[in-house]
Amino acid sequence: TCLMVRYISIVTLLLLITASCVDRGALRALDSVESYITEEPDRALSALDSLSQAGIKGKEANARYALLYSMALDKNFIDIDTDSILAPAVEWYSRHGRLSDRMRTAYYLGRIRYNAQDFGSAIVCQMKAGEMAAELGDLFYQGMSSVAMADIYASTYNGMESLCYSRKAYRYFIESGNEEYAMMAMLGAGLSLNNLGKYSDARAAYDSVYVYSVEHKDSVLYSNSMLRLAHLETTAPDGNPARAVELYSRARNSGAVLSYGDWCSLVSALHLSG
Repeated sequence: TCLMVRYISIVTLLLLITASCVDRGALRALDSVESYITEEPDRALSALDSLSQAGIKGKEANARYALLYSMALDKNFIDIDTDSILAPAVEWYSRHGRLSDRMRTAYYLGRIRYNAQDFGSAIVCQMKAGEMAAELGDLFYQGMSSVAMADIYASTYNGMESLCYSRKAYRYFIESGNEEYAMMAMLGAGLSLNNLGKYSDARAAYDSVYVYSVEHKDSVLYSNSMLRLAHLETTAPDGNPARAVELYSRARNSGAVLSYGDWCSLVSALHLSG
């Protein structure tokens, strides 16, 4: 009996020590950041930088911070190709925490591996993320993992698989009520169709996104759809170079920044249109 009492006392002490290592204040602050990270990713990144400077204690809080910081970087279009930032989350959520956090960790690890051009590992991560999203009934992240898979296959010149995953993503986003994300998936489908030489279908996909962007005053979709359409009208056998020149002009007037490839395409369109 005395041995049992001693054992219980030791276990209780260990639990108290473990609890004391959890940074409750940091976890509350991270809860707050997570509540606006999607709508205000720049504000979230700034808040996370401030938290880092203040110091975060405990493996759980550091794992949560690592996941949210990786999310904030991605949402601010800051690509990273090393696992070092996300590593605490990968380690912690492999054995602890919620399935939703494990799912998001797999998704963002897949994004990092994609940026590092480790496409085989990226596919494994995204497949795991998609499976966990399905288990959770999370249609949005099923869509996100499908978009990521489409990007991987597009980068490895597998147009049919890329198209398949873009269409899956579109359906998941529509079912989850995320129409803007569905239109981004439609842009991806249009690119795959264009690369497969299905120019009429690609044009229809881009046109549908363009119409949506005008109706909903979405500047990002507006400029992206015009640039994709302009490139198609320049390069497709049944293209319209004069329309391409007009689309490039409208895209620039809307504030779009043309890439080197866009400028080359514009020069070609100007030459072809006389």
